[in-house]
Amino acid sequence: MANNNKGKIYYTQIPNFLKLENELSAYDIGIYFYLKSFLIGDSGTVYPGKKRMKIETKSSNESINKSIKVLEKKGLIRRGRKRIFQKKGGTQWRITYEILDVWKENKEQVEKYNNVIGDSNQEHPRQGDYDY
Repeated sequence: MANNNKGKIYYTQIPNFLKLENELSAYDIGIYFYLKSFLIGDSGTVYPGKKRMKIETKSSNESINKSIKVLEKKGLIRRGRKRIFQKKGGTQWRITYEILDVWKENKEQVEKYNNVIGDSNQEHPRQGDYDY
């Protein structure tokens, strides 16, 4: 299997607290996963081209942009500056995306969630009126 991200050939880790975020859709999480898959560590800057993103996620520019705005609002990514790349066909501009380190927040949110749940016989917070 060929992969330019040496050391990260078989998996990408995403925080568990994303499933607890009521404002994130499965599509938003999928775009976050896609962007994070370009990293070798837990945080850093990635710059996939929009054309590549559209093809690989089978999405429109509008859908991708909407999810990126949601991910920025939630503090998971930060849209960066445009970066210049020299390609065979000439110069290309790409927007960079900084994937923010959210592992501390992940730990806090999951612990908070587990404290609310306690044992498995209790009602799941999403099933009741509990607002956390």
